[in-house]
Amino acid sequence: MQELFDCNLFGLSWNGTNSGTKPEAHIIEQNAEKLVPDPKMPLENWYDINLDGLSNERSILLCQETNLFYDGKLREHFKTANILCCISVFVISLGIAIITDIKVRTYLTTVLLPVLPVITITLKTIMENRKSLSASSDLKKTVLQLKLSQQDPTMQELRQVQDKIYCSRKDSALVPEWYYKWRRSRLEKAMKANADH
Repeated sequence: MQELFDCNLFGLSWNGTNSGTKPEAHIIEQNAEKLVPDPKMPLENWYDINLDGLSNERSILLCQETNLFYDGKLREHFKTANILCCISVFVISLGIAIITDIKVRTYLTTVLLPVLPVITITLKTIMENRKSLSASSDLKKTVLQLKLSQQDPTMQELRQVQDKIYCSRKDSALVPEWYYKWRRSRLEKAMKANADH
């Protein structure tokens, strides 16, 4: 659905080979019904950035860059939060062992073993987000080259960037919605500042 939205907004052709068939209207409608707007933070403009004076192609490229920036920052923060969570769980469990004067063997079986699944899941999430950030970083380099070029990017080049964005969205680990909502206002401010420069 995000890909369909971007294609319609940017005037890009649908890449069925890359993205499969377009989502049907009833699926979009069902998901729209589930959306509960947040009155404190209404979403008025998906790409809320200044596009004055830019050609259509440069406007699309700036929106794509903004998308990459926003997703990258969200994943960086989420990865850092997971690292802190993992360290905290380990330190708390170690603190409990020291305070209660538990022997090493008892510590391993009664304290560390029960929290091991949390640590394992957290490490897996960190690795998945690191992989997504690496792919995003490579795509940002391509976008920067197009941005620095004297000529406007072609629609074919923009379609290729969009294909990579779609693949990144499809293949990346999900960031929980509650975390996205918690970070949203700060990310939007950073995104606008980045787009203005």
